[in-house]
Amino acid sequence: LAEYLPKDHTFKLIRQSNMTRAKETAEIIATFFPNVPLLPPNALLDEGFPAEPIPVPKQMWAATDTWQHQPRIEAAFRTLFHRMTPSDVRREVRGEREEEAVSKDKNGTAKHEYELVVCHGNVIRLFICRSLQIPPELWLRFCVFNCSISHIVINPGGKCSVYQVGDVGHLDGREEVTYGKGVSFNMTSPPPPPR
Repeated sequence: LAEYLPKDHTFKLIRQSNMTRAKETAEIIATFFPNVPLLPPNALLDEGFPAEPIPVPKQMWAATDTWQHQPRIEAAFRTLFHRMTPSDVRREVRGEREEEAVSKDKNGTAKHEYELVVCHGNVIRLFICRSLQIPPELWLRFCVFNCSISHIVINPGGKCSVYQVGDVGHLDGREEVTYGKGVSFNMTSPPPPPR
C-alpha cells in the first residue's frame, strides 16, 4: 500500500468500520504507517445493503434490511465525500484557505491528500455510485473483491473520478483473490479448505 502512493506522500488518516474483519485489517495496515492516525471504528461504515438493486437479483434479501442500512450508508458517504463550496474555491484561489487544512511538501507546494477507508464491498460500491452521480440502485453492478483497492479522487473544483474499483493487482496470486464465498475469479466455486 505504501508503494501505491506517489513519492513523499502518505495517508492523512485511516478510517475503519466497526466490524471485526475491517478493524483487524485496519490494525494490520496501521503497523505499516506508524505516523498516520488510526481513527476509532465508525459504525456508519459497517456492511449493509445500500439500495434496492436494478436489476433485482435472483435471490433478494429482505427489503427491511435495505430500509435499515440505506440511511446509515448514505450518512457515511456524506460524512466522507464532499466537494468544496464555491466560497471555499474562491478563498483557495486567493490563497486564503486555512493553512493547517493543506498538506505541503518541503518546497511549500500543496500536496494531494489521501485518506484510507477500510470498510466493505457494498459500502464501497455505493460510494462509487454516489461519487459518479449515478443512481445508487446500480451498486450491485460493480465487483469489489475482498482486500481490494478502490481509488476515488475529488479535486478542489468538484470534479470526481474513479481511478480503480476492486483492484487486486497488489495480491500475489489468483488463489488470494476472494469475493464473498467464492474464490479467485470464479464466483461460483466454494472457498478453499483452511491451511
